[in-house]
Amino acid sequence: MKFFAMIATSMVAMFFLMYLNSYQIIDHFWFSETRLFMTMIMGGAMIIIMLLYMLNMYKDKNKNIITLIFGVLLIGAAIGLVRSQVTVSDVDYMEGMIPHHSIAILTSDRSQIKDVRVRELADEIIEAQRREIMEMQWLIHDIRKNGIAATQEEKERRPVPEFEGSTGKETIETAGVPSEIKSDQKAGEVMYNPPKPEDAPDQIRDVVLLGHKIVTETKKNLPDYVGNELTCHNCHFEGGITQGGKNGSISYVGVAAKYPKYRDRQDFSVDLMTRVNNCLMRSLNGKPLPPESKEMTAILTYFHWISKGIPIYADIPWLGLKPLKSGHQPDNTKGKILFAENCARCHGDNGQGGMKQKNIKSESHGNGHDENGPPLWGSKSFTHGAGMARLENLASFVYYNMPRHEPDLTEEQAWDIAAYVTAQPRPEFEKDDKPW
Repeated sequence: MKFFAMIATSMVAMFFLMYLNSYQIIDHFWFSETRLFMTMIMGGAMIIIMLLYMLNMYKDKNKNIITLIFGVLLIGAAIGLVRSQVTVSDVDYMEGMIPHHSIAILTSDRSQIKDVRVRELADEIIEAQRREIMEMQWLIHDIRKNGIAATQEEKERRPVPEFEGSTGKETIETAGVPSEIKSDQKAGEVMYNPPKPEDAPDQIRDVVLLGHKIVTETKKNLPDYVGNELTCHNCHFEGGITQGGKNGSISYVGVAAKYPKYRDRQDFSVDLMTRVNNCLMRSLNGKPLPPESKEMTAILTYFHWISKGIPIYADIPWLGLKPLKSGHQPDNTKGKILFAENCARCHGDNGQGGMKQKNIKSESHGNGHDENGPPLWGSKSFTHGAGMARLENLASFVYYNMPRHEPDLTEEQAWDIAAYVTAQPRPEFEKDDKPW
Protein backbone atom coordinates (compact mmCIF):
# COMPACT_ATOMS: atom_id res chain seq x y z
CA MET A 1 0.00 0.00 0.00
CA LYS A 2 2.86 2.36 0.80
CA PHE A 3 4.32 1.68 -2.66
CA PHE A 4 1.09 2.65 -4.42
CA ALA A 5 0.60 5.67 -2.13
CA MET A 6 4.07 6.84 -3.17
CA ILE A 7 3.19 6.38 -6.87
CA ALA A 8 -0.17 8.15 -6.51
CA THR A 9 1.39 11.08 -4.64
CA SER A 10 4.07 11.42 -7.30
CA MET A 11 1.46 11.36 -10.08
CA VAL A 12 -0.59 14.14 -8.46
CA ALA A 13 2.54 16.22 -8.00
CA MET A 14 3.62 15.64 -11.62
CA PHE A 15 0.19 16.62 -12.95
CA PHE A 16 0.21 20.00 -11.22
CA LEU A 17 3.92 20.66 -11.77
CA MET A 18 3.32 20.40 -15.53
CA TYR A 19 1.41 23.70 -15.33
CA LEU A 20 4.45 25.62 -14.08
CA ASN A 21 5.64 26.12 -17.66
CA SER A 22 2.49 28.11 -18.51
CA TYR A 23 2.91 31.80 -19.26
CA GLN A 24 0.17 32.66 -16.75
CA ILE A 25 0.10 29.88 -14.18
CA ILE A 26 -3.19 30.88 -12.55
CA ASP A 27 -5.25 32.40 -15.40
CA HIS A 28 -4.24 29.69 -17.87
CA PHE A 29 -4.74 26.77 -15.47
CA TRP A 30 -7.48 24.73 -17.12
CA PHE A 31 -8.00 21.01 -16.53
CA SER A 32 -6.43 19.04 -19.37
CA GLU A 33 -7.42 15.44 -20.02
CA THR A 34 -4.33 15.00 -22.21
CA ARG A 35 -2.09 16.00 -19.31
CA LEU A 36 -3.97 13.53 -17.12
CA PHE A 37 -3.33 10.76 -19.67
CA MET A 38 0.37 11.65 -19.79
CA THR A 39 0.47 11.56 -16.00
CA MET A 40 -1.00 8.05 -16.15
CA ILE A 41 1.72 6.98 -18.61
CA MET A 42 4.42 8.35 -16.31
CA GLY A 43 2.75 6.69 -13.32
CA GLY A 44 2.70 3.32 -15.08
CA ALA A 45 6.36 3.72 -16.01
CA MET A 46 7.21 4.59 -12.41
CA ILE A 47 5.43 1.46 -11.15
CA ILE A 48 7.50 -0.77 -13.44
CA ILE A 49 10.87 0.95 -13.01
CA MET A 50 10.68 1.46 -9.23
CA LEU A 51 9.46 -2.07 -8.59
CA LEU A 52 12.27 -3.57 -10.70
CA TYR A 53 14.82 -1.53 -8.76
CA MET A 54 13.29 -2.58 -5.42
CA LEU A 55 12.52 -6.27 -6.03
CA ASN A 56 14.65 -7.22 -3.05
CA MET A 57 12.29 -5.24 -0.81
CA TYR A 58 9.15 -6.97 -2.08
CA LYS A 59 9.40 -10.75 -1.78
CA ASP A 60 5.89 -11.81 -2.88
CA LYS A 61 6.45 -12.93 -6.49
CA ASN A 62 2.75 -13.11 -7.37
CA LYS A 63 2.09 -9.59 -6.10
CA ASN A 64 5.09 -8.32 -8.01
CA ILE A 65 3.85 -9.87 -11.25
CA ILE A 66 0.36 -8.39 -10.72
CA THR A 67 1.89 -4.99 -9.98
CA LEU A 68 4.03 -5.10 -13.15
CA ILE A 69 1.00 -6.14 -15.23
CA PHE A 70 -1.00 -3.28 -13.71
CA GLY A 71 1.77 -0.83 -14.66
CA VAL A 72 1.79 -2.12 -18.25
CA LEU A 73 -2.01 -1.95 -18.48
CA LEU A 74 -2.02 1.58 -17.06
CA ILE A 75 0.47 2.70 -19.71
CA GLY A 76 -1.47 0.91 -22.45
CA ALA A 77 -4.82 2.40 -21.40
CA ALA A 78 -3.37 5.89 -21.13
CA ILE A 79 -1.69 5.63 -24.56
CA GLY A 80 -5.01 4.48 -26.02
CA LEU A 81 -6.82 7.43 -24.47
CA VAL A 82 -4.23 10.03 -25.47
CA ARG A 83 -3.98 8.71 -29.03
CA SER A 84 -7.73 8.31 -29.61
CA GLN A 85 -8.93 11.36 -27.61
CA VAL A 86 -12.19 9.40 -27.32
CA THR A 87 -13.17 11.04 -24.03
CA VAL A 88 -12.36 14.59 -25.13
CA SER A 89 -15.40 16.78 -25.93
CA ASP A 90 -15.49 20.26 -27.48
CA VAL A 91 -15.04 21.98 -24.12
CA ASP A 92 -12.48 19.39 -22.91
CA TYR A 93 -10.45 20.01 -26.06
CA MET A 94 -10.32 23.78 -25.53
CA GLU A 95 -9.63 23.48 -21.81
CA GLY A 96 -6.59 21.36 -22.65
CA MET A 97 -5.43 23.65 -25.46
CA ILE A 98 -5.37 26.85 -23.38
CA PRO A 99 -2.43 25.79 -21.12
CA HIS A 100 -0.77 24.29 -24.21
CA HIS A 101 -1.01 27.67 -25.98
CA SER A 102 0.28 29.32 -22.82
CA ILE A 103 3.50 27.28 -23.04
CA ALA A 104 4.03 28.57 -26.59
CA ILE A 105 3.60 32.15 -25.34
CA LEU A 106 6.13 31.59 -22.52
CA THR A 107 8.83 30.09 -24.72
CA SER A 108 8.26 32.58 -27.56
CA ASP A 109 8.38 35.53 -25.18
CA ARG A 110 11.34 34.56 -23.00
CA SER A 111 13.70 32.59 -25.21
CA GLN A 112 16.98 34.42 -25.86
CA ILE A 113 16.28 35.01 -29.53
CA LYS A 114 18.84 37.08 -31.48
CA ASP A 115 17.84 36.51 -35.11
CA VAL A 116 15.42 39.23 -36.28
CA ARG A 117 13.51 36.76 -38.44
CA VAL A 118 13.06 34.31 -35.57
CA ARG A 119 11.95 37.18 -33.32
CA GLU A 120 9.28 38.18 -35.83
CA LEU A 121 8.15 34.56 -36.03
CA ALA A 122 7.99 34.31 -32.22
CA ASP A 123 5.93 37.51 -32.01
CA GLU A 124 3.50 36.16 -34.59
CA ILE A 125 3.15 32.98 -32.51
CA ILE A 126 2.48 35.02 -29.34
CA GLU A 127 -0.25 37.08 -31.05
CA ALA A 128 -1.86 33.98 -32.58
CA GLN A 129 -1.83 32.03 -29.29
CA ARG A 130 -3.37 34.91 -27.33
CA ARG A 131 -6.07 35.44 -29.94
CA GLU A 132 -6.90 31.73 -29.95
CA ILE A 133 -6.99 31.62 -26.12
CA MET A 134 -9.59 34.40 -26.16
CA GLU A 135 -11.64 32.58 -28.79
CA MET A 136 -11.53 29.36 -26.78
CA GLN A 137 -12.53 31.07 -23.53
CA TRP A 138 -15.46 32.72 -25.31
CA LEU A 139 -16.51 29.44 -26.94
CA ILE A 140 -16.31 27.53 -23.64
CA HIS A 141 -18.64 30.05 -22.01
CA ASP A 142 -21.02 30.03 -25.00
CA ILE A 143 -21.21 26.23 -25.25
CA ARG A 144 -21.77 25.82 -21.50
CA LYS A 145 -24.59 28.37 -21.67
CA ASN A 146 -26.23 27.54 -25.01
CA GLY A 147 -24.96 24.10 -26.03
CA ILE A 148 -22.91 23.21 -29.10
CA ALA A 149 -23.62 24.82 -32.48
CA ALA A 150 -24.15 21.58 -34.39
CA THR A 151 -25.50 23.13 -37.59
CA GLN A 152 -24.50 25.94 -39.94
CA GLU A 153 -27.67 27.77 -38.90
CA GLU A 154 -26.66 27.65 -35.23
CA LYS A 155 -23.17 28.82 -36.15
CA GLU A 156 -24.59 31.83 -37.98
CA ARG A 157 -26.87 32.68 -35.05
CA ARG A 158 -23.96 32.56 -32.59
CA PRO A 159 -20.94 33.95 -34.43
CA VAL A 160 -17.61 34.03 -32.61
CA PRO A 161 -16.50 37.62 -31.90
CA GLU A 162 -13.36 38.74 -33.66
CA PHE A 163 -10.34 38.97 -31.35
CA GLU A 164 -6.84 40.32 -31.71
CA GLY A 165 -3.75 39.10 -29.87
CA SER A 166 -0.93 41.30 -28.62
CA THR A 167 2.80 40.96 -27.94
CA GLY A 168 2.41 43.07 -24.80
CA LYS A 169 2.82 41.37 -21.43
CA GLU A 170 -0.85 41.35 -20.39
CA THR A 171 -1.84 39.83 -17.10
CA ILE A 172 -5.61 39.87 -17.71
CA GLU A 173 -7.35 36.54 -17.92
CA THR A 174 -7.78 36.53 -21.70
CA ALA A 175 -4.35 38.05 -22.49
CA GLY A 176 -5.66 39.88 -25.53
CA VAL A 177 -8.12 42.52 -26.66
CA PRO A 178 -11.31 42.32 -28.74
CA SER A 179 -10.85 43.88 -32.13
CA GLU A 180 -13.05 46.62 -33.54
CA ILE A 181 -15.00 46.07 -36.73
CA LYS A 182 -12.43 46.14 -39.54
CA SER A 183 -12.40 49.06 -41.96
CA ASP A 184 -12.57 46.58 -44.85
CA GLN A 185 -15.61 44.84 -43.36
CA LYS A 186 -18.13 44.02 -46.05
CA ALA A 187 -21.32 46.07 -46.06
CA GLY A 188 -24.01 44.36 -44.03
CA GLU A 189 -21.59 41.96 -42.30
CA VAL A 190 -22.47 41.63 -38.63
CA MET A 191 -20.41 40.80 -35.54
CA TYR A 192 -21.91 40.26 -32.10
CA ASN A 193 -19.83 42.34 -29.71
CA PRO A 194 -22.19 44.62 -27.72
CA PRO A 195 -20.63 47.15 -25.33
CA LYS A 196 -21.58 47.05 -21.66
CA PRO A 197 -24.04 49.74 -20.47
CA GLU A 198 -21.57 50.97 -17.86
CA ASP A 199 -18.96 51.55 -20.58
CA ALA A 200 -21.02 54.23 -22.32
CA PRO A 201 -19.32 57.64 -22.71
CA ASP A 202 -19.66 60.09 -19.82
CA GLN A 203 -22.13 62.28 -21.73
CA ILE A 204 -24.70 59.50 -22.12
CA ARG A 205 -23.76 56.96 -19.42
CA ASP A 206 -26.48 58.01 -16.96
CA VAL A 207 -29.10 57.92 -19.72
CA VAL A 208 -27.96 54.50 -20.94
CA LEU A 209 -28.00 53.11 -17.39
CA LEU A 210 -31.50 54.52 -16.85
CA GLY A 211 -32.61 52.79 -20.05
CA HIS A 212 -31.10 49.57 -18.76
CA LYS A 213 -32.97 49.93 -15.47
CA ILE A 214 -36.24 50.52 -17.30
CA VAL A 215 -35.99 47.42 -19.49
CA THR A 216 -34.92 45.20 -16.57
CA GLU A 217 -37.32 46.59 -13.92
CA THR A 218 -40.03 48.19 -16.02
CA LYS A 219 -42.89 48.58 -13.58
CA LYS A 220 -40.63 49.92 -10.84
CA ASN A 221 -39.33 52.65 -13.16
CA LEU A 222 -42.54 53.26 -15.17
CA PRO A 223 -45.32 52.76 -12.60
CA ASP A 224 -47.76 55.01 -14.46
CA TYR A 225 -47.27 53.31 -17.83
CA VAL A 226 -47.43 49.61 -16.98
CA GLY A 227 -50.85 48.07 -16.39
CA ASN A 228 -49.98 44.50 -15.46
CA GLU A 229 -47.33 42.54 -13.55
CA LEU A 230 -44.97 42.01 -16.47
CA THR A 231 -41.64 43.61 -17.30
CA CYS A 232 -39.57 43.90 -20.50
CA HIS A 233 -37.12 41.46 -18.90
CA ASN A 234 -39.70 38.66 -19.09
CA CYS A 235 -39.18 38.44 -22.86
CA HIS A 236 -35.75 40.08 -23.13
CA PHE A 237 -33.39 38.40 -20.64
CA GLU A 238 -30.24 40.13 -19.42
CA GLY A 239 -31.44 43.53 -20.52
CA GLY A 240 -31.73 42.16 -24.06
CA ILE A 241 -27.93 41.76 -24.30
CA THR A 242 -28.00 38.21 -25.64
CA GLN A 243 -27.56 36.36 -28.91
CA GLY A 244 -31.01 34.83 -28.79
CA GLY A 245 -31.08 31.09 -29.32
CA LYS A 246 -31.23 28.68 -26.41
CA ASN A 247 -31.91 30.57 -23.16
CA GLY A 248 -31.16 33.86 -24.94
CA SER A 249 -34.76 35.08 -25.22
CA ILE A 250 -35.34 37.99 -27.63
CA SER A 251 -32.25 40.13 -28.11
CA TYR A 252 -32.16 43.93 -28.26
CA VAL A 253 -28.63 44.02 -29.69
CA GLY A 254 -28.85 45.62 -33.12
CA VAL A 255 -32.50 46.61 -32.87
CA ALA A 256 -31.60 50.29 -33.30
CA ALA A 257 -30.07 49.42 -36.68
CA LYS A 258 -33.33 47.84 -37.94
CA TYR A 259 -35.72 50.79 -37.49
CA PRO A 260 -37.65 52.45 -39.04
CA LYS A 261 -39.03 49.24 -40.58
CA TYR A 262 -42.26 48.04 -42.16
CA ARG A 263 -44.67 46.25 -39.85
CA ASP A 264 -47.82 44.41 -40.87
CA ARG A 265 -49.49 45.61 -37.71
CA GLN A 266 -49.47 49.24 -38.89
CA ASP A 267 -49.27 48.43 -42.62
CA PHE A 268 -46.55 51.08 -42.79
CA SER A 269 -42.98 51.74 -41.66
CA VAL A 270 -42.70 52.65 -37.99
CA ASP A 271 -39.86 54.06 -35.93
CA LEU A 272 -38.35 52.53 -32.81
CA MET A 273 -40.30 54.86 -30.52
CA THR A 274 -43.58 53.55 -31.94
CA ARG A 275 -42.37 49.99 -31.49
CA VAL A 276 -41.51 50.63 -27.83
CA ASN A 277 -44.94 52.13 -27.16
CA ASN A 278 -46.64 49.20 -28.89
CA CYS A 279 -44.93 46.88 -26.40
CA LEU A 280 -46.04 49.06 -23.49
CA MET A 281 -49.65 49.00 -24.64
CA ARG A 282 -49.95 45.44 -25.91
CA SER A 283 -47.53 43.37 -23.82
CA LEU A 284 -47.60 45.44 -20.62
CA ASN A 285 -51.26 46.51 -20.98
CA GLY A 286 -50.18 50.07 -20.26
CA LYS A 287 -49.99 53.52 -21.79
CA PRO A 288 -47.59 54.97 -24.36
CA LEU A 289 -44.68 57.07 -23.14
CA PRO A 290 -44.63 60.70 -24.31
CA PRO A 291 -42.07 61.04 -27.12
CA GLU A 292 -40.26 63.83 -25.29
CA SER A 293 -40.07 62.03 -21.94
CA LYS A 294 -36.70 61.26 -20.38
CA GLU A 295 -37.76 57.63 -20.03
CA MET A 296 -38.36 57.21 -23.77
CA THR A 297 -35.08 58.99 -24.50
CA ALA A 298 -33.31 56.64 -22.06
CA ILE A 299 -34.77 53.49 -23.67
CA LEU A 300 -33.83 54.59 -27.19
CA THR A 301 -30.34 55.69 -26.11
CA TYR A 302 -29.81 52.32 -24.45
CA PHE A 303 -30.86 50.50 -27.62
CA HIS A 304 -28.53 52.62 -29.72
CA TRP A 305 -25.59 52.09 -27.37
CA ILE A 306 -25.81 48.28 -27.25
CA SER A 307 -26.26 48.30 -31.05
CA LYS A 308 -22.98 50.18 -31.51
CA GLY A 309 -20.97 49.05 -34.51
CA ILE A 310 -23.77 47.13 -36.24
CA PRO A 311 -24.36 48.34 -39.81
CA ILE A 312 -27.71 50.01 -40.53
CA TYR A 313 -30.27 47.57 -41.95
CA ALA A 314 -27.81 44.68 -41.75
CA ASP A 315 -29.08 41.11 -41.64
CA ILE A 316 -28.77 40.44 -37.91
CA PRO A 317 -29.04 36.68 -37.34
CA TRP A 318 -29.80 36.73 -33.61
CA LEU A 319 -32.76 39.16 -33.66
CA GLY A 320 -36.35 37.98 -33.31
CA LEU A 321 -37.89 34.60 -32.67
CA LYS A 322 -36.92 31.68 -34.89
CA PRO A 323 -39.85 29.71 -36.37
CA LEU A 324 -40.13 26.12 -35.24
CA LYS A 325 -39.71 23.47 -37.92
CA SER A 326 -42.02 20.84 -36.45
CA GLY A 327 -45.34 20.37 -38.24
CA HIS A 328 -46.88 19.13 -34.99
CA GLN A 329 -50.59 19.78 -34.46
CA PRO A 330 -50.83 21.57 -31.06
CA ASP A 331 -52.83 19.74 -28.39
CA ASN A 332 -54.34 21.81 -25.54
CA THR A 333 -54.99 18.77 -23.38
CA LYS A 334 -51.38 17.62 -23.56
CA GLY A 335 -50.33 21.23 -23.08
CA LYS A 336 -52.17 21.44 -19.78
CA ILE A 337 -50.37 18.37 -18.47
CA LEU A 338 -47.00 19.62 -19.70
CA PHE A 339 -47.65 23.02 -18.13
CA ALA A 340 -48.27 21.41 -14.74
CA GLU A 341 -45.07 19.36 -15.06
CA ASN A 342 -42.72 22.02 -16.41
CA CYS A 343 -44.15 25.51 -15.89
CA ALA A 344 -46.30 25.60 -12.77
CA ARG A 345 -43.36 25.64 -10.39
CA CYS A 346 -42.57 29.20 -11.53
CA HIS A 347 -45.82 30.44 -13.07
CA GLY A 348 -48.22 28.81 -10.60
CA ASP A 349 -50.88 26.18 -11.19
CA ASN A 350 -53.31 28.84 -12.37
CA GLY A 351 -50.79 30.69 -14.53
CA GLN A 352 -50.85 33.78 -12.34
CA GLY A 353 -47.12 33.73 -11.65
CA GLY A 354 -45.43 34.89 -8.48
CA MET A 355 -43.39 31.76 -7.79
CA LYS A 356 -39.83 32.72 -6.82
CA GLN A 357 -36.94 31.68 -9.05
CA LYS A 358 -33.32 31.57 -7.97
CA ASN A 359 -31.19 34.64 -8.50
CA ILE A 360 -29.07 34.23 -11.61
CA LYS A 361 -26.32 36.74 -12.39
CA SER A 362 -25.00 37.14 -15.90
CA GLU A 363 -21.24 36.55 -16.14
CA SER A 364 -20.92 38.98 -19.04
CA HIS A 365 -23.04 41.96 -18.02
CA GLY A 366 -23.88 41.55 -14.34
CA ASN A 367 -27.63 41.65 -14.91
CA GLY A 368 -28.81 39.76 -11.85
CA HIS A 369 -32.54 39.59 -11.14
CA ASP A 370 -34.70 38.23 -8.35
CA GLU A 371 -37.17 36.62 -10.70
CA ASN A 372 -40.79 35.78 -10.11
CA GLY A 373 -42.41 33.63 -12.76
CA PRO A 374 -44.59 36.17 -14.63
CA PRO A 375 -48.36 35.69 -15.01
CA LEU A 376 -49.19 34.05 -18.33
CA TRP A 377 -52.91 34.75 -18.45
CA GLY A 378 -55.58 36.67 -16.57
CA SER A 379 -55.79 40.38 -15.76
CA LYS A 380 -52.13 40.64 -14.73
CA SER A 381 -50.73 39.23 -17.97
CA PHE A 382 -50.24 40.41 -21.57
CA THR A 383 -53.20 41.35 -23.75
CA HIS A 384 -54.57 39.38 -26.67
CA GLY A 385 -52.92 41.99 -28.90
CA ALA A 386 -49.39 41.16 -27.69
CA GLY A 387 -46.92 39.30 -29.84
CA MET A 388 -46.78 36.50 -27.27
CA ALA A 389 -50.52 35.93 -27.71
CA ARG A 390 -49.73 34.52 -31.15
CA LEU A 391 -49.37 30.75 -30.94
CA GLU A 392 -46.30 30.52 -33.20
CA ASN A 393 -44.45 33.25 -31.27
CA LEU A 394 -45.10 31.76 -27.85
CA ALA A 395 -44.23 28.25 -29.06
CA SER A 396 -40.84 29.46 -30.32
CA PHE A 397 -40.15 31.39 -27.11
CA VAL A 398 -41.08 28.38 -24.95
CA TYR A 399 -38.92 25.99 -26.97
CA TYR A 400 -35.81 28.17 -26.87
CA ASN A 401 -36.12 29.49 -23.31
CA MET A 402 -38.20 27.30 -21.03
CA PRO A 403 -37.83 26.09 -18.37
CA ARG A 404 -35.86 29.21 -17.50
CA HIS A 405 -32.08 28.64 -17.37
CA GLU A 406 -32.50 24.99 -18.42
CA PRO A 407 -34.53 24.86 -21.66
CA ASP A 408 -35.02 21.20 -22.54
CA LEU A 409 -38.48 20.89 -24.11
CA THR A 410 -39.04 19.37 -27.54
CA GLU A 411 -40.65 21.45 -30.28
CA GLU A 412 -43.81 19.36 -29.98
CA GLN A 413 -44.02 20.00 -26.23
CA ALA A 414 -43.49 23.71 -26.81
CA TRP A 415 -46.36 23.80 -29.32
CA ASP A 416 -48.69 22.02 -26.87
CA ILE A 417 -47.82 24.30 -23.94
CA ALA A 418 -48.20 27.40 -26.11
CA ALA A 419 -51.59 26.20 -27.34
CA TYR A 420 -52.78 25.73 -23.77
CA VAL A 421 -51.50 29.12 -22.58
CA THR A 422 -52.81 31.15 -25.54
CA ALA A 423 -56.25 29.56 -25.09
CA GLN A 424 -56.59 31.06 -21.60
CA PRO A 425 -58.43 34.34 -20.91
CA ARG A 426 -56.47 37.59 -20.94
CA PRO A 427 -57.15 41.34 -21.28
CA GLU A 428 -58.60 42.53 -24.58
CA PHE A 429 -56.59 45.01 -26.59
CA GLU A 430 -58.91 47.72 -27.83
CA LYS A 431 -56.53 50.45 -29.01
CA ASP A 432 -57.23 49.71 -32.69
CA ASP A 433 -59.18 47.27 -34.86
CA LYS A 434 -56.29 44.88 -35.50
CA PRO A 435 -55.67 42.01 -33.07
CA TRP A 436 -51.93 41.83 -33.74
